[in-house]
Amino acid sequence: MDRLMRYFTAILLAGMLAGCGYREFQAQDDAVSAAWAEVVRHYQLRAQLVPELIDTARNASQPATVDAVLQAKSRAAGVDARPEALQNPQLFYAFQQAQGDLSAALAQMLIEVSGDARAETDPALRELQERLHAVENDIIRARERYVVAVREFNKMATRFPTNLTAMALSYELKPTFPVDADRAVTRPPAVAFER
Repeated sequence: MDRLMRYFTAILLAGMLAGCGYREFQAQDDAVSAAWAEVVRHYQLRAQLVPELIDTARNASQPATVDAVLQAKSRAAGVDARPEALQNPQLFYAFQQAQGDLSAALAQMLIEVSGDARAETDPALRELQERLHAVENDIIRARERYVVAVREFNKMATRFPTNLTAMALSYELKPTFPVDADRAVTRPPAVAFER
């Protein structure tokens, strides 16, 4: 009987350890970190285009718009985007807000440039606009992949029995981009035509 009890206990413990999800958590955490790194990389690529865009579009944009882009770029560069930001929702949302502000400022600049007669005939300006649009699309796709990775991690952290492992190892839910943020990124800014 004692031997049977030990055998049963060993099987029970093996089953519990197999269902704890530790390895899956590690894999999901790595997936979230990789997806976040991709988001940050695309934002950095966009930031690298800003000086070139300003140099090329300066004559077709209003000085206030150029200043708004430069200020937004400076704020975005000042927010920490390391993977540790995923453990701090306030830092994560500050990063998101700064990047959203830069998106809005760049969108305003592109609208002004598009309204300029030079935009149709300047191949450098057209190419730069296309590159910026491509980077913006890459950002949206990278954010979507990040949201999927976070959804899978958070699902594990909240469902039984893996939620017990999350509690034991102090895994917290990862922050994600709210739907409103995607709407703000893709919504063109309001344009007031002067008469």
